[in-house]
Amino acid sequence: MKELKRCLVLGVGNVLMGDDGLGVHAVEAFEAKYELGKEVEVMDGGTGGLALLESIQGFESVIVVDAVASNGAPGTIELYSNEELKSARQLKRPSAHQIGLYELIETARFSGHAPSVTLIGVVPVRVEAGAPLSKKIENLKEPIADRVAAELKRLGIECNPRP
Repeated sequence: MKELKRCLVLGVGNVLMGDDGLGVHAVEAFEAKYELGKEVEVMDGGTGGLALLESIQGFESVIVVDAVASNGAPGTIELYSNEELKSARQLKRPSAHQIGLYELIETARFSGHAPSVTLIGVVPVRVEAGAPLSKKIENLKEPIADRVAAELKRLGIECNPRP
């Protein structure tokens, strides 16, 4: 059996749809702010949907950063554990055209390897074609990057701020 890599930090979303692209922008900010060892890979998952299945299957853990539709106030950062995601059929993306994280995890589980997944979800301010990130979400890129670093540390993986 192929040896699994430790952790994938995966930013997902559509950068052409305003705050829906925050996951991609936040993992770019994370990679710019922190030095990472070989056990961590950072990936722009865009709107990959099921095409991300092969990418996530090679890892023990995946930290996903994405916009989420929830009852929280816009700009709220919410953390969803692996156990919460397993039962979160109701977890919705703000863009209805994309496959949900729940379906991706279930497909990975069905195919024989589902990594432990943590979702750092952020409630968007606006999701509309051609809009840039809202100012509120733009200002959250670094705090989200810090949350990713905290999750890596919780997993026992070192990452240190760049000098």
